[in-house]
Amino acid sequence: MANEQNHELKTFGAQFLIDTGNGTMTHAGKTVFFIQGISKDKIKHNVSFHETGFARVYTERTLQVESGVLGSSNEKDNIAFRQIVHNGHYAVNADKGEIRLAAKNIILEASNEITLKAPMKIQIGDPNGTTGDIQLEAKTVDVITRGGNIGDLLKTSSLFSSFSGSFVSSSSLVSAASKMYRRGSAFR
Repeated sequence: MANEQNHELKTFGAQFLIDTGNGTMTHAGKTVFFIQGISKDKIKHNVSFHETGFARVYTERTLQVESGVLGSSNEKDNIAFRQIVHNGHYAVNADKGEIRLAAKNIILEASNEITLKAPMKIQIGDPNGTTGDIQLEAKTVDVITRGGNIGDLLKTSSLFSSFSGSFVSSSSLVSAASKMYRRGSAFR
């Protein structure tokens, strides 16, 4: 049984409570403090801290954090909102939705490597064709492909590698490759 000697529960009406020193073991450990508000429609929002060091903000609807209202957007290094992870990894999950970043400019900066992963498709540029320019700037740009119009343009696709050393001309392969892909060809 939990030690209830230091346990204190304060309610401030039917919609707000503060619970401290609760010795009941939860998945996050024993509770140091738990602050909860509940709307008339039974929608909950709470903040808690546990003996394991786990801290949590929980809300059943929208959580909005605002900062920089009095800041200046003209200053180059004026960062109005910052999250810092001193040790360990940082994860953002949208289990049943999308993650959207919107800004005038978005900069992804890493000290070593940036990896984009997706099992189906990675799209760069607007699907309506309104993206003005895509620039790749690097000491080396490697393209590894099994097909597609870039692989055919660079003559590295499986189509070209399967005919390498044969008497089939590159122009014949280009013509065949341009008809294979629904989205068009790099050879137009």
